[in-house]
Amino acid sequence: MERCSSLDNLPMGENGTVPPDDAFPARTSSGQNDRMSDISQNQSLQRGLAILAELSEAAPLGVRDLARRSGLAPAIAQRLINTMAHEGWLEQEEASRRYRLGPKLMAIAARLDVRDRMTEAAAKAFAPMAARGFNSYLGALRGERALYMVTLQSNGPIGIRSAPGDLGWLHSTAMGKCLLAGMSDEAALALLGPGPLHPVTADTLTDPAEVVAQLPGIRAQGYAMIQGENLPGVTSIGAPVKDAAGTTVAAISVAWIPAAAPGQSVQEATDAVLAAARAISGAIGGEG
Repeated sequence: MERCSSLDNLPMGENGTVPPDDAFPARTSSGQNDRMSDISQNQSLQRGLAILAELSEAAPLGVRDLARRSGLAPAIAQRLINTMAHEGWLEQEEASRRYRLGPKLMAIAARLDVRDRMTEAAAKAFAPMAARGFNSYLGALRGERALYMVTLQSNGPIGIRSAPGDLGWLHSTAMGKCLLAGMSDEAALALLGPGPLHPVTADTLTDPAEVVAQLPGIRAQGYAMIQGENLPGVTSIGAPVKDAAGTTVAAISVAWIPAAAPGQSVQEATDAVLAAARAISGAIGGEG
């Protein structure tokens, strides 16, 4: 976790981040790469993916057509198709008895579409805020942390070191508290665990019960505000992003240094965040 003791040495973002798991790939020689490629690949999975690829190009298809197009023996293709249909990755048409992509894949496609529309809308909404000196962030829940999906550096004195794929804390960021407020108090308390929580700064709340006690107020006013809880001297305001069902699926936040931008109004920042959250929610079918 990065710390700072002066404005000149501030880390460049709202969050203390950790690198994503794939930030340090294993290194091998070229010969080792070839051998590891052969060892690490799963033949059954490859065959199943080949069937999905064929159905993504032409559907519906029968077992024999799928076997021929994917280069598999009909018996092998039938077993794979049976398994994928049973698990919901494929479905069989009653009239033709042919197969097409199943509901699980459709659900994934729908989520990817929502994610793409959400990130595109966030990038558009963040541009004018960056011009006003706000660092802007979009993130979603990932396990016990907040996963940063979009970050945009401001024209002000704070830069951004966090990047899409970085992880931030839930209990010390405005974005994280909005994500926690999107669930019940009981669920939030269970997610935070027994504590004490990581003391990111001297102002960080480390008692899970104290964090959860803030959530009703965040829900009521529609935003969260922190001052110095994640980085000394930094103020941040966050708001939830909601889908058509009213479920919090992500959150946004802005961060700035009041001491370095004395003309920056908290109310103006709050209004900008709430407007951006409404625009992003509207892009995914939520209330704009």
